[in-house]
Amino acid sequence: EAREQIRGGSRLQAVASNVAGGRAQLRNGHEALAQGQSLIQQANTALQSDADPLGPPPEAPKSWTNIEAMARRAAGKEVTLRTGLADLERDARGAGVSLLGVSASEAAASPTVDSYAKQQDDKLLSFLSKY
Repeated sequence: EAREQIRGGSRLQAVASNVAGGRAQLRNGHEALAQGQSLIQQANTALQSDADPLGPPPEAPKSWTNIEAMARRAAGKEVTLRTGLADLERDARGAGVSLLGVSASEAAASPTVDSYAKQQDDKLLSFLSKY
């Protein structure tokens, strides 16, 4: 939406707000991804440490493959979103939109909570904590 506003030259003040919202959402997503990756690492460490050193190597449950693939896709998407946001910020500055005033108020703003996403994250974290 912000990119269309920049290209169209309309509602340029809303662009700064949209960019700030995008930054906040990206930061929240990064924190959730980091927490998920930490849980994956903890689960792998627990699997390896619980294994019999003289026995065969432990085999991770098949569902872990899906979780690790999801984490890789999420990390790739984060890189794509960061690049897109950087391009959007550059375009906004080129259009004369000041993003400085928004960054200060952005830090004070409370993040939007997506209840469905939080519910899905909680399910995934609960599943990972079992291992």
